[in-house]
Amino acid sequence: MPRTIFTVPLVLTVLLASACGSQGTQSSIDIDRLDTGNFATSPIDIETLRTPTSGVVREAIRIGEATPLAMEYDARFGYAPIQPARSNRVTLEEPPYFNGTGIESKQFAVEVPGLVAGWRMYANRRDELGQGRSIETFTLRFKDSHLAKNAAEKLMLRSEGEVFDGFEDHPGVLAKITQTDSLGVTTLRAFHAVNDMLVAILISDPVSRPFDPIENTQIVQRYLDRQLALLKEFTATPIADLDKLPLDTEGLLAKTLRRDPPRPGAAVYPAHAALGLAERPAALSAAFADSGVDYVAISGATIYRARDEAAAARLIVALEKGAFNARGLVDAAGPENLPVAHCYELDPNLEMTGVNSPRCIAPVGRYAISVVGANLQEVRQRISAQYKLLAITG
Repeated sequence: MPRTIFTVPLVLTVLLASACGSQGTQSSIDIDRLDTGNFATSPIDIETLRTPTSGVVREAIRIGEATPLAMEYDARFGYAPIQPARSNRVTLEEPPYFNGTGIESKQFAVEVPGLVAGWRMYANRRDELGQGRSIETFTLRFKDSHLAKNAAEKLMLRSEGEVFDGFEDHPGVLAKITQTDSLGVTTLRAFHAVNDMLVAILISDPVSRPFDPIENTQIVQRYLDRQLALLKEFTATPIADLDKLPLDTEGLLAKTLRRDPPRPGAAVYPAHAALGLAERPAALSAAFADSGVDYVAISGATIYRARDEAAAARLIVALEKGAFNARGLVDAAGPENLPVAHCYELDPNLEMTGVNSPRCIAPVGRYAISVVGANLQEVRQRISAQYKLLAITG
């Protein structure tokens, strides 16, 4: 007998029909008729995702939850264009890169020993890289306070530029300004060791002439105020217990499509940390607040857990209206028998490659789901499989 799961609210049906250009949608979904391709539609054994770095990845995410978004101390920085070679998570497997120090990522552990885990945050004034000021921050945990202090001193020593003193409210901050580098970019760098943590901020400006050190110093001050306040509330996991950190949160990752091959970032992120992964954190933050998103699972699909079914429907509409980056994408037909899905494909007239990837989004119960893939067929099957998996497991 066919299984029918989750009635779709009429208001959502109308909105999605309008958005997709459809002539009508079903009011319910027969999940047995969905084309899921070769994607598994049963919950995964979470232990199959465990790797030697699982614990430090979870600690990195915990630090990410205790790291401020740039827009929280300067509302102008509401964008975060993707930098494919850079990860938000910082571990020995995904080491940090500090521009202007001459220390390559693969050499970081040798040059700056003692790293446990951390988080990198990036934000931009504009929706495109290189079109305005950018902020990059690092919140890194070391094995002890001496190693954190050594990290601050080593990075300060190796950084380009001239020593800058302007942080009387935060004694111990080490800073330099590079007035104009070979690419015409001015950068203010600041490093501060606090117990076993290193916090660092780099403000880069390829546009403003002259560079205003006073205004940028004020941004650094606000960042430090916010970051240090959050760290006071953060409790580090004892190093001996890192491998005991749970792989899943409330079973959410177990019902997220697996990614093959597995990647270190497959995890459940608290909403605030998840915003640090977004290309448009300002828009997505407003959508999260409206829909009550508390957790986001990321693996072979992205699952946003909203307050309830109506909230998930609103989140989908927010995504359609620009809460995610749709640059280079055009509307495409969704998968058969899943009328609530909204799909996008690459604009055939697009001259640049690598700008974006085909995508589908859909609501299912209290969840909003999003998938990306290499082509339209893949994302249609992927969204169908993720929908079916959540419809079965709830």
